[in-house]
Amino acid sequence: FFVFSLITQILSFLGYDYRIIFYTGLIIEAVLFALGLGAKQKQIMHDKNTIQMHLIAKQKQNLALQRKIAEDLDRDIKKHTEELLAISKQKEIEHRKRLALTYSQKALDLRLKALQTQMNPHFLFNSLNSIKHFIIKNKKEDATFFLGKLSGLLRKILDNSQLKQIRLTEELQIMRLYLELENIRLNKEIRFKVIIAPEVQATIDTYQLPPMVLQPFIENAIWHGLALVQGEKRIEICIEKNEHYLMISIRDNGIGRERAQLIKEQRTIKKRSLGIALTRQRLEAFTTSLKRDVRIFFEDLVDATGAAKGTKVHIHIPIYNPSENTR
Repeated sequence: FFVFSLITQILSFLGYDYRIIFYTGLIIEAVLFALGLGAKQKQIMHDKNTIQMHLIAKQKQNLALQRKIAEDLDRDIKKHTEELLAISKQKEIEHRKRLALTYSQKALDLRLKALQTQMNPHFLFNSLNSIKHFIIKNKKEDATFFLGKLSGLLRKILDNSQLKQIRLTEELQIMRLYLELENIRLNKEIRFKVIIAPEVQATIDTYQLPPMVLQPFIENAIWHGLALVQGEKRIEICIEKNEHYLMISIRDNGIGRERAQLIKEQRTIKKRSLGIALTRQRLEAFTTSLKRDVRIFFEDLVDATGAAKGTKVHIHIPIYNPSENTR
């Protein structure tokens, strides 16, 4: 465009009227720009298709794992049943006690794996919706950046997919990465803060959690509390402990649960939330062997006038104490 414009100016200066050269340059510039834009759109669609194929493959792997676990459990039950019939009555009693302990632990492990295979597709489904949102809004750069961040988060999720528990520090790292992803959709409006009590920080690597156990609560705070707030949006995670519990609280300055429920009821399409329900089951399975139950409860925050100013969820996870008897 510049070259053709320059040639037109020179010819005009010499007395010739060759404006057709200028228009030709303009057309060529527009064609090149359109081709570049089309190539960029094609690359974004290719990246979207690639990650969808990866997620479908992971879902198939999860289903295959569930079938294999069920088959293994059936074989084990049949094998141990035959052994019980072959031993004497006295040995049978002792053997039954040992089997009861083995089955209990194996059932707990299977339950944790089954719940985790449900948790990962739930989170990935929401991530795909985020990508679709950017594509619909034609935010190609945001979609590309989001895909890059999502691939890093997926790598961490896949690395932890076979683990029953991870360190608290690793869980917090994953939550920071997750919040970066959600912040992209909210134009980086969320301020995220983690406060760890000194008594927890001193022994932080000793605390274990099921992977991605905090994500549903943070997601709930963002999309049911903060998304409709004008101005500053804040999420604060506070971690403390007492003699029996690791106490995690997640606080937001959103619209509050009552207003969020009213908005949800007014929607034409109602979605059933699974994340928090699955997380509660995972934590209950995770703490089955301890004498105390996990506690999850919500606190509605209000200002001096009684108006809602956010929500605070409390998650109390029992701490294993070797001096206590387990169930």
